[in-house]
Amino acid sequence: MPYCCLTTNVAMNPQGTTELAEKLSHFLEDILGKPEKWIMVQMETGKNLLFGGSNCPAAYCELKSIGLPLERCNEMSKALCEFLWKEARIEQDRVYINFTDLKRAYFGWNGKTFGTM
Repeated sequence: MPYCCLTTNVAMNPQGTTELAEKLSHFLEDILGKPEKWIMVQMETGKNLLFGGSNCPAAYCELKSIGLPLERCNEMSKALCEFLWKEARIEQDRVYINFTDLKRAYFGWNGKTFGTM
């Protein structure tokens, strides 16, 4: 049920993009405490992305999950920014993160919504 879309202007070859997606998936399993089998990661690398009028490495991340705890968003923001610095050399002050707590009834999988499971 967690979905993460990472968009960055950092160019990567297909193998690098896949490796970063796999690392991000494992990382999200750890910080969210949810099984990786439910985590979906979408990567968009090498995009035209300006931050503060500059095309220096930057990222926009959307993290959506059912039951995403508001009180942990600061902690998760710090952890995600540290991850992006370590794995992609994106400065922490060049990252925006949009956290969304999804309602069970508005998130579907396997022909149903999580509200009906």
